[in-house]
Amino acid sequence: MINVIERIEEEPIVISLKEDLLCDCCPHNKNGCETNEKVKRYDIECLSECGIQEGDQIMFRDYSRLIDEKLKNTGRWKEICCDCEWNSVCHAN
Repeated sequence: MINVIERIEEEPIVISLKEDLLCDCCPHNKNGCETNEKVKRYDIECLSECGIQEGDQIMFRDYSRLIDEKLKNTGRWKEICCDCEWNSVCHAN
């Protein structure tokens, strides 16, 4: 996951609710996403909290800042992503 983040830090990312580059790292994405409904719920709620929509282009650093401000610093991520196995990755920084 860290290698993927290093690759996308310098260019705008396009927000997607479908499988993307980050999904390639997931063990639940062998023949399509096995946890698609749960992941989509996380994505929709997190994007809504940050005022972002699918299709928006944003620099990764700006996206990360919004995640920190709107989700991490407020504790909102605990409510939205409480059952996510990737919490340790998202909150490592």
